[in-house]
Amino acid sequence: MSTAVELVDVCCTFGHHRVIQNLSLRVETGETVAIVGESGCGKSVT
Repeated sequence: MSTAVELVDVCCTFGHHRVIQNLSLRVETGETVAIVGESGCGKSVT
């Protein structure tokens, strides 16, 4: 398979608050990925 999307050491901050630190993710062609969580936990803004 080939890599469709790859994130390496991603960080995200809102103001002075780091909400993601060193996230790495690889999605291969044909794979399905879902981000799940409770309502209001920040899935849409991240």
